[in-house]
Amino acid sequence: MLREIKFWQKEVEKIASIPVFTSTKKLVRAYGKESNMGNLFADAVAATDERIDVAVINRELLGRILMPEL
Repeated sequence: MLREIKFWQKEVEKIASIPVFTSTKKLVRAYGKESNMGNLFADAVAATDERIDVAVINRELLGRILMPEL
């Protein structure tokens, strides 16, 4: 079991280390309204597969992941 976990960790690391997007602007969160950070993430998700028509980003979870200090 541990061998399988280590194998998949390496596989995920290969993918997770690839930049998905970049921004020259400062990314900000906005409570109760759209933010450029959420829009950028939604656009990145939608760009991963042409079958995706809509991408909804949970701002609360996004904030906890990217800005845990806030």
